[in-house]
Amino acid sequence: TEGDRRAGHIRWPTVRNALARFGTIIPAPARGALWAILGAAGIAAMTALIRHTSHELHPFVVGFFRSLFGLLIMVPWLMKVGFRGLRTKKLHLYLLRGTTGMIGLMTWFSAVAYIPVAEATALFFTSSLFATVLAIFVLGEKVGPRRWGAALVGFAGVLIILRPGIAAPSYGAMLALASALTVGFSMTFVK
Repeated sequence: TEGDRRAGHIRWPTVRNALARFGTIIPAPARGALWAILGAAGIAAMTALIRHTSHELHPFVVGFFRSLFGLLIMVPWLMKVGFRGLRTKKLHLYLLRGTTGMIGLMTWFSAVAYIPVAEATALFFTSSLFATVLAIFVLGEKVGPRRWGAALVGFAGVLIILRPGIAAPSYGAMLALASALTVGFSMTFVK
């Protein structure tokens, strides 16, 4: 009603309709790019907050609150579709993916607490290298020369960051690599 609008009340059907119209105005590739940019900005903001709060809180406490807020964001969806939206025929893979994802999250939060964010992020990008190798053994995928070349270049980058033989890898660097490995497993289980 007019009184609701003047009082500052939000009419959710109107917001939903506006978002639906927004989705049809922008072409699908541009929408995808916008979602990717928003996702990257969200991850960057989360990492900055982790770094800031990890000086006063244990990384596992930070991880708990990150998971709690993630759950709160998912509650409206769960209320709409119910638990049938979580149904799966491969519960064991679902549990493995959740476990490896949680281990990856906690080791990532710990790594960000110990080493600079840029170094942790560079080491975390090895998760796709791990996923490539795991896809060969777990999924039986064939990897061509381009992917192997990219993996070797990525591995060389890791060696440059870690400088083996010059300096012992730091605890934080090992945590970042552990995070990348477990996230690589998680990515493989998603496939």
